[in-house]
Amino acid sequence: MSKPKAIVTRRWPTANEERLKEHFDVTFNESDVPFTSDQLKDALKNCDVFMPTVTDKVTRDVLSVEGRTANMIANFGVGFNHIDIEAAKELGITVSNTPSVLTDCTADIAMSLLLMVARRVGQGERELRADNWTGWRPTHLLGTKVTGKKTRCHWIWKNRSGCGSTS
Repeated sequence: MSKPKAIVTRRWPTANEERLKEHFDVTFNESDVPFTSDQLKDALKNCDVFMPTVTDKVTRDVLSVEGRTANMIANFGVGFNHIDIEAAKELGITVSNTPSVLTDCTADIAMSLLLMVARRVGQGERELRADNWTGWRPTHLLGTKVTGKKTRCHWIWKNRSGCGSTS
């Protein structure tokens, strides 16, 4: 039995690509440059499963291409506002995404930004790169302690992303 044909529009982590090779006759976008509208249409005519990312504008026009063989869009990512969901429904195309996969990642990034601002990391890095570092001084780039502070991330973000480990 032959494997379903899949087209992946951007490079994915190596482990993911290896897994796809096990289950699909897969074609990867080796150049890792976003597909044009015409390339998206061609992809939909040459696969069973189409695997876009947020950089791909999967519009009604793209989905309505004559000769489309793709019957599933397996989106790489949480968001799917780049895909015309209504058009996909009307055309009988199943759309999936990866909910919750970025919740902790977003929380990690929020923590890194919080630490960078509180401890003035960006300013210090810019001084070093500009060769303006004059050495340690007791009050230079002192910043603010984060220890003991409380965050209210769940008030800031209204969606799932960002409500992970920082809440």
